[in-house]
Amino acid sequence: MHKQEKLLAVTLGGHAVMPPGAGSNLSYEGQEAWIESTVAQILQTVRKLVASNYKLRILSHGSGPQTGIIMERSAISAKSGMHELPLRAASMDLIATLGMTIQLAIRNTCLREGMTLAEGLGEDTTGVAVNPTSFIVDPETMNPTKPIGMALSEADAARKIREGESVADLDGKGKRVIVPSPNLLETFEFDLDAIASNIYKQILSIAAGTGGRALIRDDNGILHAKDAVIDKDRALARLLIDLLEKDISFDTTAIITDAPYVVRDFSKVRSIIEKAGGLGKIKPEALRAAYEKGGPIHQISVDDMFELLQSGIESGAFAGGAIAKIEAACQMVQYEGAYKAVICNADNFAKTIQNPTESSSGTTINRGARWV
Repeated sequence: MHKQEKLLAVTLGGHAVMPPGAGSNLSYEGQEAWIESTVAQILQTVRKLVASNYKLRILSHGSGPQTGIIMERSAISAKSGMHELPLRAASMDLIATLGMTIQLAIRNTCLREGMTLAEGLGEDTTGVAVNPTSFIVDPETMNPTKPIGMALSEADAARKIREGESVADLDGKGKRVIVPSPNLLETFEFDLDAIASNIYKQILSIAAGTGGRALIRDDNGILHAKDAVIDKDRALARLLIDLLEKDISFDTTAIITDAPYVVRDFSKVRSIIEKAGGLGKIKPEALRAAYEKGGPIHQISVDDMFELLQSGIESGAFAGGAIAKIEAACQMVQYEGAYKAVICNADNFAKTIQNPTESSSGTTINRGARWV
């Protein structure tokens, strides 16, 4: 690596790999097309940032509701006598499937636009590798907290509860199955070594995809895969912090989500979305107005963001997936895994990094700036 390089890590929200409102009947071909359109948009942004010496070296992604969909299909198959798939196997399937689909989408996007890989990702990029990533987790935090799958009808929610599953509405998007999402202690050493090696070789790693695999170490030091879904944003935070051991430090982490920025009070946004009948029904202009009413935050110090988060959790201003994203962004900055972290959507991604104080930019969390 060259010292002047600004290493960039990007994590894509679940809707980057599956359209909002898409149900379990979405074809794989439909998902491929959606991923390719997302990748094309991200590469367009990356090319703008290359001029400022940013180098994309880690690309992570969520799984949207796919994990829950796979588990539901497995449950249906089990009624016909087939072996039911454990959650850990579904997660590993998605890590490979989505990672390789994104890898292919990067190559095809470059081909369609008449570019070499180096032209698409920066002149010194030598390849794109899929790096399935495992994490050693805290066994004391294996309680159900993470929603998976699609929103359930009241009848389906009641059925899931009868079948012994946990169900809750944690983010105002409807009742969903919830599964363990444990705290992460460290990145599995084999995966950490492979990703670090790729970075030094100027290879883009598709890593910590869908959050990765959960491992628990027993009293003899043996590792065991467990049924859990790791939060992708916390996974990326853990990975970047652990990469410091390899003398690798990132300048910027971008958490790409549906929201244009963090707001002071998301309960106001959620209320407007619910009145409109949900995310799938609210009109784009009404959604933009809802976020503006929530009170945009464009630039903030990590200390102020932590303070705002804690008070927001207590008051209900923050809930669901927003908490994990903000916590992960703050951890990356606080523990120096990245100099700054941004939370934005795909549309304002480049602007947020280049002009963080603009009114249409996302949220930038760093070590010095106060509220803007």
